[in-house]
Formats: sequence, structure tokens, C-alpha cells
Amino acid sequence: MKNDRNAVADEYRPRFTTIGTLCLIIVTAVFLFPANRLLAREIPIDKIFNAADTDGDGLISKQEWHQAMKKRFDTLDTNKDRNISREEFEQQEEISGYRLQQAGWSSFVRSGGVKQFDTDISDGSSFKTTRLTLQLGGSYARDYRTSVGLTIGYSYNGYSFSTGTAEGVFEPWEDVHTTSLGLPVRWGMGKQWSGFLNPTIRATGEQGAAFNDSLTGGVFGGAAYRFSDRLVIGPGIGVISQLEESATVFPILIIDWKITDRLSLETGSGLGATLGPGLVLNYQLNKNLMFSLGGRYEKLRFRLDEDGAVPGGIGEDTSFPVFIGCSYEITPQARLSLVGGIETSGDLRLEEKDGKLIRKEYYDSGGFFGLTFNIRI
Repeated sequence: MKNDRNAVADEYRPRFTTIGTLCLIIVTAVFLFPANRLLAREIPIDKIFNAADTDGDGLISKQEWHQAMKKRFDTLDTNKDRNISREEFEQQEEISGYRLQQAGWSSFVRSGGVKQFDTDISDGSSFKTTRLTLQLGGSYARDYRTSVGLTIGYSYNGYSFSTGTAEGVFEPWEDVHTTSLGLPVRWGMGKQWSGFLNPTIRATGEQGAAFNDSLTGGVFGGAAYRFSDRLVIGPGIGVISQLEESATVFPILIIDWKITDRLSLETGSGLGATLGPGLVLNYQLNKNLMFSLGGRYEKLRFRLDEDGAVPGGIGEDTSFPVFIGCSYEITPQARLSLVGGIETSGDLRLEEKDGKLIRKEYYDSGGFFGLTFNIRI
């Protein structure tokens, strides 16, 4: 009788399905809009004041004020017709690469797709992946330094393994789905310090995996000090629980360094990142076009299908992607990016339900190419 009850319980345990995951995204998206990037480059009051206070005496004279307004007018009058159109005026949301965040509600939609090309595995087989990511949510800003938000994300990782002529090859899983929920909070601490905290919960599993057994959680947090208008830097830390193993703890470098007027180094946006956003070096060619070089460590650990070859087991894919990108700002609210690079130092793991290792295979460096877009509302 006890076995019968267990069988019935297993039959009705929530499982990952493509339709179920998409329904969850759609229903939640009705209520949520993503928060602005935690480390958004908002322009501080000091920068505005110091730009007008040309003699540095801590006061803005009437002459300095008029000079500042004339300079601002000339900046907005991009076609030099001595008039500012509505389109030109809206561009004041962006000043020297810094985003002005107004008090109140804001939102964005972020999405992307990446194709990893056929990559050789150490056992003689190969694999390729298709990765799709969608992020939605909203935030409320009390002022330009303080905000709280709620985000929801969905990622699809489709694996295709090719056996070739090898025997006993690695064919452990197929489609992996991830849903995540976050609560990013950002606040000011005095004039120079700012802090952030982002607790998250996520479920990552192959289609058909038990949903409850696929849950993990964690938190990203840190603080940054504004040394000048060109440099913000500070320490951060991430703590993420793992399926059937100890939590992963890793450092995060919080940095926003405008090296020159065109070159900058910053913490990455982290779209789809599982272990921190990494670092990105940017070169702003002109107002709309920017090139990037970056990298980060990736670890995707997930629960396997209850009806698969290893029922309820664990799969893992780790790598260090290095990429270059090209971003084009279509409007001040919309950006389109192309990205390409190489997945390096990759390995695949297959484990029992309790985390006991069954098999581990390394894979060669493999190329990837993708497209992402970001819309702020």
C-alpha cells in the first residue's frame, strides 16, 4: 500500500514542460517588468553641479549658469539649426554615456539567442546547443540612487549530441529549461558609497524533471565607492546553492571605469549568467555604435528527466566564454547587439540523483554567435 501511495505521489509531482514554463512566464509577465541594471550608469548630482561650477569655488554664478545652459543647448541641437526638436530633447535622457533615472516606475525587456556550433567531446562524439533567454520585470526608484525591483527570467538550452562512429558516447540530456525570480535592491550610502543586493530563486531542469527537485537560490551583493566621475569600484560576492552539492561562493568585481572618453571597463550586464556577470571592455565608436570584449565563468547545473536514462539525475555544463560584440543604439530606449566568441575550458558531467559522479567528459573550444536586444520603457 505504501508503494502504491509513493507511485501516485510520483505521478502527480510537478514536472518541467515547455508549455508549462511558457505559461508561467506569460502569467507572471502581466504583473512584472524588469528592474534596470543594478549597476546602471546613472549620472550623479555632483557631475551636473561640477560641470557648471567652472571655477571650482563650490558656487554656481549667474554667468556660469548661463554658460552651462548654452553648452547644453548646443549639445542637444545636434543638427545645428538653432532649435531643439522633440526628438533632440528626448536625447537628454543620455548624457555622456550616463543614464538619467527619474523617480517612479520603469521597466525593460531583454532577450537574446545564441547558437554554439558543433563542438568535439573527448569521447569522440560532439554536440551543439541553442540558447534562448528572456528577461522581464519592473522597478520603482525613489530617487536616482535608490530603487527596488522585481524580475523574472526564462532560459532555454537545447542540446543536440552526435554519436558519429564512436561507441559508448555521451548522450546524457536534451532540452534544459530555467525559470528565475529576483528582487534587486539598490541604495545610496552617504555621498560616495552605494550598495546593491539581489536575492534570487531559480528552477533548472530538463523537460520532464521534477520541478521541486530543481530549485536553487542565492544572493548577489556588494558595495561600490565613487572615486570620481570616471571611476566607481568596489567588492561584491555571490552565494548560490547547488543541486546535491555545497553552495558556490564567488567574488564579483563592481567597476564602472571610464578610461577615456571612448574606452570603458565595466561589470557586465549578465543576461543569462549563472555565476556572475563577468567583465566587459567597451569602445564607443560614435554616439550609436559600440564594440565590446568580455568574458565570464558559466556553470549550468540542472535536474534530469524523471523518465530519462538517469532518472532524476544531475547534469552539468561548465565553460569560460570569451566574446566580442557590436551594439547599435536604435533609439535612446532600444539597443540591438551582435555577439560572437569561443567557449573555452568546457566540461560535461553526468551524476546520479544523489550527486554521485557517473561520467565526466571534456569538450574542445567551440565557437558561438548570437543576437540580443534591450528595450527600456
